[in-house]
Amino acid sequence: MSALDPSAPGLPLAGGGGGGGAPSGPAGGDLGGTYPDPTVTDLTIASEARGDLLRRGASAWSRLAIGTAGYVLSSDGTDPVWAALPWANHTSSSTSTVDGTQTTCGSYTPPTGGYAVKILVHAVKDDYSAACAWELLASVTNDGAGTVAIRGGGALIIGPTDATTTWSVTVDVSGGALRLRVTGAAATNLSWTARWIVG
Repeated sequence: MSALDPSAPGLPLAGGGGGGGAPSGPAGGDLGGTYPDPTVTDLTIASEARGDLLRRGASAWSRLAIGTAGYVLSSDGTDPVWAALPWANHTSSSTSTVDGTQTTCGSYTPPTGGYAVKILVHAVKDDYSAACAWELLASVTNDGAGTVAIRGGGALIIGPTDATTTWSVTVDVSGGALRLRVTGAAATNLSWTARWIVG
């Protein structure tokens, strides 16, 4: 019998090289570490920049650039897209009360036009023994000449969540601005916070 020629075509090489075995040795390109368990260290995309996202298109991966500040990641039914929140503006305000005097807890001057304004209000006693929440909804207009008005006869107020409380909230207009007015109770230290949502 003649000796086998290791260079002859169709014969596996010792050690699995060229025989379909798992790769070995250091990884390269976008991979780091060594085979057979490399890790992804980088994905190079054309024009990549900080904040980019990787998305899968119809046939290939592509770059989704970072969205406008305040936008959220949404979907158009096919691809991920950046989109504005359904409400235009968000802001917060706060104050404290120590008695039953009505106090302003923030104000908002709307630009010219008409807007829905929702205010989420929370009050909590300094020792956390009592707390209460409200939701206010108002239709507000600004005629562009400095006249701000609450339409429809006033704001819709949902709450308080504690039916026994004497604390109260309301909204009014003063100096061309919509104001949130809060009232606590005598000899009671309260912290008030409000979240304004305008759209």
